[in-house]
Amino acid sequence: MLRKLYHRVSLVLEKRPWGIQVLYHSTRHYKLYEFIESLLVAFFFAALIKSCLLGTFMIPSESMVPALQVGDRLFVNKLAYLFHPPEVGDIIVFKTPPNIYDPRKPIYIKRVVGGPGDTVAIENGKLYINGRLAAHPVIVENYYTNRVFDVVSQRPKFYASETIPEGMVYGFGDNSANSMDSRYWGGIPLKNLKGKAVFRFWPPRRFGWLE
Repeated sequence: MLRKLYHRVSLVLEKRPWGIQVLYHSTRHYKLYEFIESLLVAFFFAALIKSCLLGTFMIPSESMVPALQVGDRLFVNKLAYLFHPPEVGDIIVFKTPPNIYDPRKPIYIKRVVGGPGDTVAIENGKLYINGRLAAHPVIVENYYTNRVFDVVSQRPKFYASETIPEGMVYGFGDNSANSMDSRYWGGIPLKNLKGKAVFRFWPPRRFGWLE
């Protein structure tokens, strides 16, 4: 773009007595102008990607330990769920549901353990999805109250099963002993999803794709 414009202006200036001097000056600074144009284009596309395709998120608590540590910085794919809902095992970033919304903590991050229509149960400290033992996560002692799951024995590791409503997913923290999640406040509306956490870019020693 800049090169074509420069060429056209040069043709005009060459025909003017004073144009040679102007042309000489502009030639000396052409590389600088071209660099500035490239920089502006790069900033434009970076802003476009950040606003439409990728977001960033910093881990604020220990609820996702050991997979994610406090202070980790992640890239979030904003288009991941444009055409399909999250899959079990996905790490999702979402706006906190209305029943627990806190302007000081407007965004949460959890791992999906079940989708619409799935039956979730906790038995003997283990998570079961549709009657099968789930890979993520293992449930341990609970430190919070107001549970979604009804206690079915005197032992706190046993809860009645729950069926996830349509338009919802359940998300648990990997560090379930220190996580306020769907066990306590229920489902996450699909409309609240901000995207899928896909890549850790900080700190450098843990740089890489998320699982």
